[in-house]
Amino acid sequence: MEGRPYGEFSPEQLVLRDHLAVERTVLANERTLLAYVRTALAVLVVAASLIKFFKTEFFEVIGWVLIPVGLALIVLGVLRYRAIAACIRGAECAQPRAPRE
Repeated sequence: MEGRPYGEFSPEQLVLRDHLAVERTVLANERTLLAYVRTALAVLVVAASLIKFFKTEFFEVIGWVLIPVGLALIVLGVLRYRAIAACIRGAECAQPRAPRE
């Protein structure tokens, strides 16, 4: 119970605002994942446009460089989402918390 939000309290001690705070955190994590996916798709569309519509070698190279960048953004977004989701669920968080006195 140590790593969970409000883990030191039993569920009976939590009030509605505590449950809603956790839900807001979950929704914020999902919004962040969607922002990563949206940005990655935009980068991939720009890359495809540069490759398809500009026939100069410079723009083609830029387009081919942007494709792995877009894919890396998707992977990064999913990894960050899973890490934060695990932290919210109560698994080990990546950043250690300060000890309570």
